[in-house]
Amino acid sequence: MYPLLETIRCEGGKFYNLEAHQQRVNRAFQELWPQETPIQLQEYLQISTKLNIKQSYKYRIVYGLQVKEITITPYRIRPIQSLRLIEAPELQYHHKKEDRNALKVLFDQRGDCDDILITQNGYLTDTYYCNLACWNGKQWLTPENPLLRGTQRAKLIQEKVIIPASIHQNDLKNFEKVMLFNAMIDPEVLVVDVDNISFNR
Repeated sequence: MYPLLETIRCEGGKFYNLEAHQQRVNRAFQELWPQETPIQLQEYLQISTKLNIKQSYKYRIVYGLQVKEITITPYRIRPIQSLRLIEAPELQYHHKKEDRNALKVLFDQRGDCDDILITQNGYLTDTYYCNLACWNGKQWLTPENPLLRGTQRAKLIQEKVIIPASIHQNDLKNFEKVMLFNAMIDPEVLVVDVDNISFNR
C-alpha cells in the first residue's frame, strides 16, 4: 500500500489539532490495515530546542504500518490571489497520500492563476493544498464532498465556523469570496475574491 502522510503544524512550542490528525490515522488503519494497531503520532513528535518558538514549522510524517520518515521545515504561506476551475471527475484522494502526482498534473494546468479549484461533475471540492469555504454574505459554506477531509476543516465544522453544503461552480455567482485553509493555514488568512476565479476553457 502507498505511503500515507500527515502534516502537523508546530508553532509557539505546541502542536496544533493533534487529536484530529490521530483520528485520521486511525481511520486509515481501519480501512487499509484493519488487523493492525494504528501508530500513535504523539510518540514521534518532539519539539526541538533548536526551533524558533516564533516560527511556524511543518512536521511531515510519512507512514504505512510504521513511520517511515519525519521531516521538519519552516513554513511560510504561499500567497494565492487567483484560482482556475479544473474538472477532474475521476480523481480520488480519500487518504492523504505521499504521492501527489495526479494533483500535480492538475496544478500544472493553472495557467496564469496562482492555484486550482478542483471540481467533480461541476461541484467544488478542494484546491491543490487546501480545503475551502465560500462566503455568501451571511455564512461560510464548505463543499460537502471534498477530495480530502482535512483536520482544519473538521475542526471548523465542529466549531460551526463553516457549514457543509453542495456548491456547484454555477453557484459561485452567489458568493463574494472563497477562503482556503489547511492544517498549516488558519481560516481567513488566504481569501480569494470570486471575481478572481477563472473557468478552464
